[in-house]
Amino acid sequence: MNINFEEYIDQIRQVQQLDIEGRVVDAFNILNKMKNNLGVINTSNSYSDDERQLIFNVYYLLFEVQWKLFKSEECFNYGEIAAEIISDYSQKVKVYYNLTIYSMQLNKLESSHQYIQLAEACKSPIDKALILQSKARLLQKEHNYEDAISVFCEAAYEAEGINQTRLLVRIILDMAESWEQIGKHEIALNEIERATKIAKDTHDFNFYLRAVVKKVKLLYRLGKDADAKQLLLTLQYPND
Repeated sequence: MNINFEEYIDQIRQVQQLDIEGRVVDAFNILNKMKNNLGVINTSNSYSDDERQLIFNVYYLLFEVQWKLFKSEECFNYGEIAAEIISDYSQKVKVYYNLTIYSMQLNKLESSHQYIQLAEACKSPIDKALILQSKARLLQKEHNYEDAISVFCEAAYEAEGINQTRLLVRIILDMAESWEQIGKHEIALNEIERATKIAKDTHDFNFYLRAVVKKVKLLYRLGKDADAKQLLLTLQYPND
C-alpha cells in the first residue's frame, strides 16, 4: 500500500476540525476521497501497524460522520471494518461500544447483544465499566430490570475502583431507574441520593443537578410534592 502518511494525517486533522464546526457533509466528502484512494480494504491482509492505524482512523471517522448524517447502514459497515482492521484492543472496544449504543438507539437489540459480546473480553477497567453499563442498559431496555441492576452493580464497582466518579454517577442514576421500574421506590431514592452526594463531593455541578432533578421527578411521581418543592428550594451548588 503506497500511502503519503503526512498528507493523510493533515487531512484527518482537517476532517476533525470540520466536524467540530458542524460541517459534516464537507468532512464526509474528504473522508470518502481518502477511502477511495485507499482502495478495497481486506481486513485479513498483512498491513503494517501504521497502515492499519491510518485505515482505522479513516473508517472510524466515516462511521461517526455517517451516523450524524443519519446513514445508519453505511455507518455500521464502516464501524465493523474499523473494528476488524485495528489490532489495538482499546480502540476496538471503543468502536464496539459505540456500535452497541447506536444499535440500541435504533432498537436493534439483537445487534446490540452481538456487539457487546465482541467487546466483553476488554482489558482496560474503564472499558469494562462502560461495556457493563451498556449491557445493563440493554437489559433495562428489554424490561429485564433485576438482571440490569445486577450488571449495573458490577459496572459501579469497576468505575469506583478506578475513581471514575462521573461514570459512577451515571451508572447509579441508571440503576435507580431500574429500581423504580420494579416498584422499589425507596431504594431508587437512596441510589439517587448516593449519586447526588458523589457529584456534590466532587464539585460536579452538571451531574449534581441531573441527580437532583431525577430525585425531584421521582418525588412528584410518588405524590411527595412538598418534599420535591423543599428539595428545589434548598438546592445548593456543589461548592457551597
